[in-house]
Order: sequence, then structure tokens, then C-alpha cells
Amino acid sequence: MAGINKVIIIGNIGNIDVKIFQNGSIANVSVATSENWVDKETQQKKERTEWHRVIFYIK
Repeated sequence: MAGINKVIIIGNIGNIDVKIFQNGSIANVSVATSENWVDKETQQKKERTEWHRVIFYIK
């Protein structure tokens, strides 16, 4: 039996690329998520951004 994977990504969209074909479309989307924290040693604010590539197949 096939399973379902579910992921929720909340972030900012960076790049959108849509390709249209006769039998459907493909959309590539880049989503940026950021993490902010204070370094315990230096007490400086830090930020890390990670990019996620999401691909949609549309029939």
C-alpha cells in the first residue's frame, strides 16, 4: 500500500518556474525558511536561511 508524506513549509517564495506541456504542467518553487537565535558565547544575534525546492506536477 502506498503511503502519503505530508510536510508543511512556512516561508518566503524566492523563485517560480512554470513549464507548460500538452499533457500537464510542472511548477518549480523555491521557498526560504529562516531560523533566528542568540549565540550563547558572544551574545550576538544569528540567522540561518535554508532553501527548499518544491516541485508540483499539474495535470
